[in-house]
Amino acid sequence: MEGMDTITPRPRPMWLAGRAEDGDDTRPVTHPHDATEIATVAVADTATTDRAVTEVARFAGGMRSWPVADRAAALDTVAETLAGRGDELAEIVTAESGKPLRHAETEVAHAVATLRAGARSAGETRHLDGRTDDGGLTLTRRVPRGP
Repeated sequence: MEGMDTITPRPRPMWLAGRAEDGDDTRPVTHPHDATEIATVAVADTATTDRAVTEVARFAGGMRSWPVADRAAALDTVAETLAGRGDELAEIVTAESGKPLRHAETEVAHAVATLRAGARSAGETRHLDGRTDDGGLTLTRRVPRGP
């Protein structure tokens, strides 16, 4: 595959709370059709997995206090970053899964579209037809349930 500079068998760390960490163990990632090693990745142990779950729950709790516009902007930033690296990510998906490149490109495009839709609906309010018992309008706001 041309342009596969990003796919090498050098050991790659795992990411936890924005920091790269080496694991005590590594595992090769191989192409499903010819078993070529495309990467060697760090593997999290139980303690590292527990720490990751704790960190994401802590971060999500803090995000609840962010203004809706800031949460939407964060989703837009992730979508733009993903879109900017779309070709590279599609190559990685193809190498790891054996999926045809055009299907991997579609998968990346769907991820970008999902993030953009989430950003658009982050601050959405909807007026419902019904009125409350006291005659006021009912408004709803969609919010994520959590990590």
